[in-house]
Amino acid sequence: MKRRLNKSAGAFLAFLVTAGILSGCGAAADRTVCPKNDIVTMSAVDTDKMTITIRAEYNVSNEGIRRALETKFPDVNFVSVFHCSLETQYELRQSLQGGSAEDLVISPNMKSIADIAPETLLDLSGEAFIEGYTGLALEACQIDGKLYYLPGPSSVYGIVYDKTLFKENGWKLPGSYDEFIALVKTINAAGLRAIQPTCKYARQAQLMFTMFDYDQVFGGVENYRWIKDYQSGSESMKNHIEPALARYRDLQAANVIEASDFDMQPGNRSTMLYNDHTCAMIVENEQAALYAKQAESDHEYGMFPFWCGNDPNSDKVMSIPGYYVGINAALSQQGNEKKLAKVKEVLAYISTPEGQLAISGGELLQMSNVSGTKLTENDFNAGIMDTIRKGNAVPEVELMSTGNGNPAEKALKADLRKYLEGSISEADLITDCDAARTGGLNSPVDRGQVIGQASDNFTCLETGLFIADSLREKADAQIGLCLVGTTHCGMVGRIYKGDICTADISSLSLSVGTTSGDPNDKKLWRVSMTGAELTELLKTACAFDPNDNVPNIPYYVASGLKIRIAPWQADKLLSVTMADGSKLQADQSYTVALWGWPFETGCPGTVEQVYDDSCDEILEEAVKNAGTVTPDNHGRFAVIYP
Repeated sequence: MKRRLNKSAGAFLAFLVTAGILSGCGAAADRTVCPKNDIVTMSAVDTDKMTITIRAEYNVSNEGIRRALETKFPDVNFVSVFHCSLETQYELRQSLQGGSAEDLVISPNMKSIADIAPETLLDLSGEAFIEGYTGLALEACQIDGKLYYLPGPSSVYGIVYDKTLFKENGWKLPGSYDEFIALVKTINAAGLRAIQPTCKYARQAQLMFTMFDYDQVFGGVENYRWIKDYQSGSESMKNHIEPALARYRDLQAANVIEASDFDMQPGNRSTMLYNDHTCAMIVENEQAALYAKQAESDHEYGMFPFWCGNDPNSDKVMSIPGYYVGINAALSQQGNEKKLAKVKEVLAYISTPEGQLAISGGELLQMSNVSGTKLTENDFNAGIMDTIRKGNAVPEVELMSTGNGNPAEKALKADLRKYLEGSISEADLITDCDAARTGGLNSPVDRGQVIGQASDNFTCLETGLFIADSLREKADAQIGLCLVGTTHCGMVGRIYKGDICTADISSLSLSVGTTSGDPNDKKLWRVSMTGAELTELLKTACAFDPNDNVPNIPYYVASGLKIRIAPWQADKLLSVTMADGSKLQADQSYTVALWGWPFETGCPGTVEQVYDDSCDEILEEAVKNAGTVTPDNHGRFAVIYP
């Protein structure tokens, strides 16, 4: 005889289904891909399989890695989770310390968290698969004699050029520094920007500064000793860096570099090269061939080396591991034995020549740090192969041992712009960089000012709801929207339990990524739109594909609405109502606060007001007013799994 559910039991069951607790993500399934109050993937996943999550960042071949691993390990779901912020190094630290890090941690920024690696990443020193790596590669990853992460294939940075434009105009590749400068002047005279740097972030700014004078200031044994002494705090830039600053002035005089390049987003620079053809060269790595393909460019591209002098041996490319790979230490906890064994098996595969080739898409266009591998030569990289064969692939200049984005690099980036503008002297630049280095040694992590507290960890979705509330309040709108799962006027961060500092707020910025050129881009908009237009906007977000080589999973969360979404279905938006459950009227107008504007299609409705307040200012004000913030979903955004 079947038992009938009484009314209260039936209501409770309905709640569980709505909350996503009873679904394809049942008790016997791997719940990694269907967490409570969050979305990890917009693609349907077989929850009967084990799921391994992988951290994904920009400048990593995320899809290539995921596809290669799924082919090799068909019994496992591999789900990439995208991370990015204005300071991704800081966000990586947040993720590891906050307990939200993925199973397999892949990041170009591992050196920045060396101090917490022993507590947050698994010690790999005793694993047999590390024997496949070259000695120098492992030595560079050691922390107090132990290994907590391994190097991925090394990216090769050089000057990427538009072969089509060069051929059409008869421009020849340079064979010396002087020939490079002459080439730049010729192209500029033709009405194009010859080379378009992006100095928005520290690494690219430092590349432009170091690579054109590498031999004299940064290369060789004596300069290596100076770098090591500078990292330790026992040396100054004074009486060493001056020739590089003089060369930088030469580059400015030739229009290779200018102050406005420090505002240039990498994505906008790429659009100039691949789509608009308004510049002929950029500084980029081997991924440029992929980026051109993704941009559906109709031009061909190649790479040639930096020239730091007129000697035939002064050609250089910069080589640095494109990323590092570690295992989340949480997998060593009881109950994770099977997953840990599988993740180690995955890392062992990656550490073989076969695995290196597979995760690189069948062509090894990066310089592998695993023995027995060989760089693939093709039409794109043919122009740098002689440089590599000569041994002129040089390491990145690191002003501090904590890697890219350290305090000294940030100070250098800020002051190089002022130096170009003429607002700072050479001596003051040196003083500032030395002081930033020393301060960084004394206090490795600068979180800024404490502005409030979080009572608990937030998911990414819950963080989006807090931001939506903040935007709505600032604009005094009926509805607030926050785009989650992408950096295109959205965010992929989260709030963590404890002190909320200014650095934590910056990691939630909605102003990362390419800009549209609209003076009101990446600002808070108050828009009047109908219920029908708002519903279509919610659908548009779920179908949005920026095509920028990271696993975007965009969707809007809302303040003032109730939304039900099925992320694994084709039609993802199930329903939307007002917060009180009343109907969203199709023909009625509503005021909506949102961060504008992520989509190619224009904004529906009427933009009533644009606010000049930065995202950081708005969120800091909201946290200060609240004092303590708490994750708040309570049915505002229901995630429904099959």
